[in-house]
Amino acid sequence: MFEDAPKKQKPTHGGKRPKAGRKPRNTVRLEVRISPEAKEEIFRRSEQAGETPGELIDRVIR
Repeated sequence: MFEDAPKKQKPTHGGKRPKAGRKPRNTVRLEVRISPEAKEEIFRRSEQAGETPGELIDRVIR
């Protein structure tokens, strides 16, 4: 009945590939609760310094 059906081929696209995806970073995620005013100040200062909020916090505490 299915003798004439084409045989399945191995997919040639998609799936895991060497060197694919995001490169690892030496950072971790941190979630904290702060006041809206503190958040705005962090974002204002980071923009003023030309860096991300995470970079600003890392620089200040080191």
